[in-house]
Amino acid sequence: MSLESHEQFYDIDGSSAGALREQIHRLGPKDGGAARDALTVWTIDWTYAEAHLPDGCSLRNVQVTLTLNTTLPRWAPPAGTPARLIESWRTYLRNVRVHEAGHRAIAEQNARDLLAALLALRGSTCQEVWDGASRTAERVVAEGRARNRAYDVETKHGQTQGVELPP
Repeated sequence: MSLESHEQFYDIDGSSAGALREQIHRLGPKDGGAARDALTVWTIDWTYAEAHLPDGCSLRNVQVTLTLNTTLPRWAPPAGTPARLIESWRTYLRNVRVHEAGHRAIAEQNARDLLAALLALRGSTCQEVWDGASRTAERVVAEGRARNRAYDVETKHGQTQGVELPP
């Protein structure tokens, strides 16, 4: 399994928690039209070759590539910003990173599950194995996406993990 991970940022400014929240809501990444504080988007690609066996076919040279793109807010506190707001921001950003790391862990497990599932495939014909590989990959990736959605529901998009910027 190989992993490609990228972080990108959107810049916000302001000297109050309210101004920061407003900009995060306005400038933050969109997920299905809804504004998010941060967002981890992932894709899984897979390739393989066929291996002819005496009694059928399997896959060989199975490669699974997970690509992760995480978008986070970035703030440079202006001169004179109260220390309490700077500390609140640091705590908030640390909690955002914890939440996004949860999405990353789900995606990484999903990629490992896909690799294991593809390596286990056997069939009497290579066409049977190819068809099975497509069905298996679609099912495993859909399960990973469902786990990610459930994680957001469980954590209320990170609120239960402290993803909030108090006044």
